[in-house]
Amino acid sequence: MLARMLLPLLILTSTVKSQEEILSKHRIKTDTPSLIAFLRQRSLTEEDQRQVEQQIRQLAHDEFETREKAEKALIQRGPIVIKLLDRAKASGDLEVRRRARRCIRKINRDSRQFLSHAVVQILRQRHVVEAVPTLLLYLPFAENVETIHEILATLLALCRDRSKKKLESQSIRLILQAAKDRDAARRAAAGHVLSHLKLDEHREIILKLLTDDSPLTRFRTARGLILVGDRAGAVPLIQLLKDAPASLAWRVEDLLFRLAGKNTPEISLAGDTIAERRLWHEAWSRWWAKHEKEIDLAAIHKSIGYLGRTLIPLMHSHELYECNRQGKVLWRMTGLPKPRDAQVLPGGRVLIAEASSHQVTERDLKGKILWKHPARNASFCYRLRNGHTMVGMSKKVVVVTREGKEVFSYSPESSFYIHGMDRMRNGHII
Repeated sequence: MLARMLLPLLILTSTVKSQEEILSKHRIKTDTPSLIAFLRQRSLTEEDQRQVEQQIRQLAHDEFETREKAEKALIQRGPIVIKLLDRAKASGDLEVRRRARRCIRKINRDSRQFLSHAVVQILRQRHVVEAVPTLLLYLPFAENVETIHEILATLLALCRDRSKKKLESQSIRLILQAAKDRDAARRAAAGHVLSHLKLDEHREIILKLLTDDSPLTRFRTARGLILVGDRAGAVPLIQLLKDAPASLAWRVEDLLFRLAGKNTPEISLAGDTIAERRLWHEAWSRWWAKHEKEIDLAAIHKSIGYLGRTLIPLMHSHELYECNRQGKVLWRMTGLPKPRDAQVLPGGRVLIAEASSHQVTERDLKGKILWKHPARNASFCYRLRNGHTMVGMSKKVVVVTREGKEVFSYSPESSFYIHGMDRMRNGHII
């Protein structure tokens, strides 16, 4: 049981050789043709999709046995049907919704879905250009976001492969076909690849993808242009703040914050109403109009992404430390007044919620206090992009400026005690 739980972690952090060993243990052949066949088997043809849709409709059949049989068949198909089941969760039929949710729960218990991630990564390391059509076929059915990102990276790497020019040219043709595909996931992949490759002869197609009906396609295309220093991606990126789903909008904002540096607008999406979205979009549009000429798009590559480190506050032993993936302690701070929460800040600084001293402090790695704010029973702290600090206490949540001025305050009903909280990427608070 433990081995199954750890399988995704092993796959995402191991070397290609180790991944081959993992696949072999699961009786999956690791020669290139077998790996390609593995992904094809996890893709749905149009006929397959019709069969799945029929099985989903049968979840509402009058006969119990038919409903049970359809549910069992959908679960056996595995992760490739999850997206279709997701749509079924919005069905007007209660039985369909209930069984679709149950199918998804049972399918997601199978950690072997991460095996596809290992297959894709091996194909990239081997530079299997012949895998491009299969990767495009499989993409809409990828089981998790990690595998989707690996597919995008692999498609880009294979289309850049100069060792097999004929095949590479063939790969580009497939990407251009994907730009016109009915499936938004494939159009988004085309936007990702074409924008990164900076192919002037396909500029018209890239610009068309920036106006695609799919927010994901527009995002991947605009993001790719920004990352290669093309300003044509900025305005479409900002436009997404107005109409992209919240799950995508926070990624847009994160990219814009990385571009803006210290010149960020003092606004972040707290709600998701049309009016709030409009204000959000207008603020960033004004920012771009003011700073467009001075923004260095290359600076985005200097911003720090995820480092694979873990920050651990130990309240009762009065210490805080950070370790890497291998468990090595990188630094340690001791003698702290019951640290309950912490956040690493740029420049070797740490924000700490200190329960027994009833304050939030900003310290350097030697423990010297650089800034502090009173907070009774402090349990949470988070430095916002605009420089303000969110502080969670047992009876109150506030956002304060550097000068200590409260710009936001929330207090629950008197009988409610806040033991812990977190800020979601879309600005909501749990």
